[in-house]
Formats: sequence, C-alpha cells, structure tokens
Amino acid sequence: MNKYYLLFVGFLLSILVACSSEKDGEKPLAKVGSQYLYPSDLKNVVMPGMSDADSAMIVRNYVEDWVRRRLLVEKANENVEVDKAELEKKVKDYQESLLIYAYENELIRQKLDTTVSIGQISDYYKKHQANFDLKFDIVKLNYIKIKAKAPGLKDLRAAFTTSQTSPAALYQMCKANAQQFALNDSVWYVVDEIGNIIPPSYISAARSKGISEYQDSNFVYLLNVKDYMVRGALSPLGVVKEDIYKLIVNQRKVEMIKATHDQLFKEGLNDGAFELYIDK
Repeated sequence: MNKYYLLFVGFLLSILVACSSEKDGEKPLAKVGSQYLYPSDLKNVVMPGMSDADSAMIVRNYVEDWVRRRLLVEKANENVEVDKAELEKKVKDYQESLLIYAYENELIRQKLDTTVSIGQISDYYKKHQANFDLKFDIVKLNYIKIKAKAPGLKDLRAAFTTSQTSPAALYQMCKANAQQFALNDSVWYVVDEIGNIIPPSYISAARSKGISEYQDSNFVYLLNVKDYMVRGALSPLGVVKEDIYKLIVNQRKVEMIKATHDQLFKEGLNDGAFELYIDK
C-alpha cells in the first residue's frame, strides 16, 4: 500500500480521535466551495472495535463521498432553477414522514402481537385458497446419495426399500454411509430446483411416485417419491405456511396503525387539540 496514503489516513484518524465535537478550533478534513467537513461530522462513522485498516478505509470513503456529493449539489444549484418554497415543503414533508415512520415502527415493536397459531394459519388458508395456486411443480420425496462403491450400499438399499426399517435406524445408516440424504416426509421441493439433489437427467423420475434407483459413474441415488403436485394446483398448507404467517402479521400492522391514527384524531377532537374551518 502507498506509504503516503497510509500517512494521510493516519492523519485523518488522529484528527478524528483528538478533536472535540465542536467545530471551533477543528481542522477541516475537506472543503468544497464554502462548505467544510470536520472530524466531528464523522463521530458516528468509525465504530468502536474496528481495525485500523477498516477505520482508515471507512474514513477515506466517507470523505470522498462527501466531496462528490457537495460537488454535485453545487453543480445542481448552478444549472437548475428550484422553487425554494416547494423544496422546503418537500424537505419538511420528508422529515415528518421519517418521524412518523420511526414512531409507527416503535409502536409495532412494543405492542404488535406476532404470535400466530396453526389454527389461525389454517383458517386463513381455507378462506383464501384462491390466492394459493402453485406457481411451479413440487415434489415430496426421501432421497439418499451414496458412493457407488460404498461398503454399506447393499444394506442401505435394503433398508430404504422396505417399510420394516424404522425411521431412526434408517437415519443412523444414512448418517454413517451416505454422502447426502433427506428423510423428512413433510418437506416439499420445487422440481426444477432439485438438480443439487439428483443429476438433472434423473429429475423426470421425481414425477413418478414410488421407489426408484439411479446411478452415474460415482454415485447411486435412491429416491422415494411420496407425492407430486403440478403448477396451478392448490398449494399444500405446508408450502405456504410461512407466507400466510407474514400476511397475518402484516395485516395486524396495518390495522394497528390505522387504529392508532383514528384514536389520535378522536382524542384530538375531544381534547380540542385542533379546529377545523371547513364545511362538513
């Protein structure tokens, strides 16, 4: 790294640490036109615990970004006619929007009930089934990927293809012998995305229920397709459960915010906090 760059950054950091938060007596870090950037303007930029290298990079980037932005603002002022009153109104509206947004977020953080029961999710699912059509083919399957020359292949194949093997015993055999496996009967996979499970040339096999076996030069793939659903069919509840949870919670947010707005208006009316000078 250039030694002059390191000296420069070290100088910036030393000023940042040494100077107070007051502008008086501070040496500026940069100047564009009549605007100065002081160390105190960066007091929340470098966080405690950062390495010297990270701190130096962040300070340097911040100063350069500030210079670029000020140059752009000056060029804009020179070339664009701006309605100052309209600009100030937009700035005020934006500030108020940020304040309201922060208040609403804090209200949500403190008071929103984010607990959604399985029953509530199921009820929502039943009432809005038209909104939950599958957008892609899905498959529910168990699979095992094992080396073709693995010593445990024969026993694992036998255990996988019989209903007499307990899930716990099959799991232990897979853990000891398989390269990759999944035995959860409740998991659905998007058919077009299971190329990381089985070779793409075998994906068509996932469309047929039952047990099948495929092999390439290195691995044996054991599949047990439990169910298959095509695009356009009603999504199983398990596939959309998380989406429904988010929908319910978001609906509560909207209702809470609206109720808060209405309550504030009602209280303001009762308390005489505002007056209206328009016809009803």
